[in-house]
Amino acid sequence: MLLILVKNILKTMNLVIKMYKKIIVLLILFNLISFSYADDTVKIGLDYNKNIDEVTISSETNIYGNLENSRILDFSSNLLKIYKNNKFHLKINQKFDTLEDAIIVRDSISENSYLHFNGLWEVYIGNYDTLSEAEKSNDGSYQIVSLNDKNLIVKNANNDIVLIYNSNFDISFGSDSVIKYNDINYRGNFLFQRNIDSDITVINKLLIEKYLYGVVSKEMPTNWPIEALKAQAVAARNFTYSNIGKYNYLGFDLTDDINSQVYGGYDAESENTNEAVDETIGCILKSNDSIVVAYYHSNSGGQTESVENVWQSKVPYLVGVKDEYSENTNNSTWNRSYLISEISEKLNEAGYNIGNIYDINVLSKSENNRIIELEFVGSKGSVILEKGETRKIFGYFDIKSMWFDVVKDNEVSYVNNKKYLKEPINKMKIITSDGIKNMDNYSSYNVFDGISKKEINVKINKIKFDGKGFGHGVGMSQWGANVMANRGYSYEDILLHYYTGTYLDRRN
Repeated sequence: MLLILVKNILKTMNLVIKMYKKIIVLLILFNLISFSYADDTVKIGLDYNKNIDEVTISSETNIYGNLENSRILDFSSNLLKIYKNNKFHLKINQKFDTLEDAIIVRDSISENSYLHFNGLWEVYIGNYDTLSEAEKSNDGSYQIVSLNDKNLIVKNANNDIVLIYNSNFDISFGSDSVIKYNDINYRGNFLFQRNIDSDITVINKLLIEKYLYGVVSKEMPTNWPIEALKAQAVAARNFTYSNIGKYNYLGFDLTDDINSQVYGGYDAESENTNEAVDETIGCILKSNDSIVVAYYHSNSGGQTESVENVWQSKVPYLVGVKDEYSENTNNSTWNRSYLISEISEKLNEAGYNIGNIYDINVLSKSENNRIIELEFVGSKGSVILEKGETRKIFGYFDIKSMWFDVVKDNEVSYVNNKKYLKEPINKMKIITSDGIKNMDNYSSYNVFDGISKKEINVKINKIKFDGKGFGHGVGMSQWGANVMANRGYSYEDILLHYYTGTYLDRRN
């Protein structure tokens, strides 16, 4: 009996040991997942396609240079200026395999010498506006060079050149504190690139989780319920991963504006939104083991939209859903009026010269009430605007969504007692030999009142758009998320409501 009892105890102990081993393995795997996830970075384009000849960055601590994520150069300066390079230089006719060797030679020459990197390290001297100036300074010991348009000059706070480098290479600038650019502080490092014959492109490279700190606080009010903020954090994380590389041709992944996600850097961060990011770290919304493209918008107006009616082909988790949580909230309803002349001007500026507009017709709507085709008829022809093109032309903050009704404010004008009068017709009808008819837009009628003939003209004077919601309507409604959180729903409840058939997972 005692032997059986001992065997059972040993068996139980073995089971416990195996269980703890599994727990330890799971913890190790979790840590590995979190570590690899925490190392993911993103490049954000802050300024590009602009006339930028000079950039200044500063920090409370000295700025250093990185090559492929390895710290290589300390500039002993908390301010750096980056310029386009269109100068002449003197070069020591020697290439160095290591940075250390190049620094030794640089320090042994003169205060006017500095490093150049183009895959290998070199030492340069001087910075001359013209070839003749460089030739006068050359005693025959150096080679005169003029570098291509990919190179950038880096100067310190004393205006001394400390580095020239080819921006094709992954050289970035960081510090042990945040870095200020254009009066905004940012986490992470800065990259500067030049495409051939281009100005300077300014890029902020940082960890994705730190990037999200500066996104959630700009995309959603920081005083909203934590569950709404957590839903926003997951949606923003999904959007980041599913759009990385979108702007590779410009040297970065995403922009810092509404073309990607609004990003305000370190200065935009708040305790609440940072907490939302931290509490959802690694949480990704998935569908069939794939990362969901988690579009979101301000307000659905009461019904979200299917993605194929806005941009692309069908996606199973981006379908329209009933959204009563967005009703009776900010921008759930709106209206905007235009004079007919203003509409003609807008279309003309967009390249659609169809003359004076005299009618607007809704040709097709989605099953979720949003307009897909809107026709503008003018004196020189007509044009059909599809999906979101109307908002692009008239302004995203004026035509707040494609869910609207077109209300025509017609006007009748006629001559009476030699006076030209105008009156709104308000669905006025006329009696003809063929019966009672509506007065058609932009039509003329000759009327005999028993004494004389009168000419009556009918035309549209104004157009009013009576709309619902704000944004494209696809995916999560932020105002709807706010209401759901206030009613006690979790961030997972919110996400699964707006993204059909999805589930939460931890990225690995």
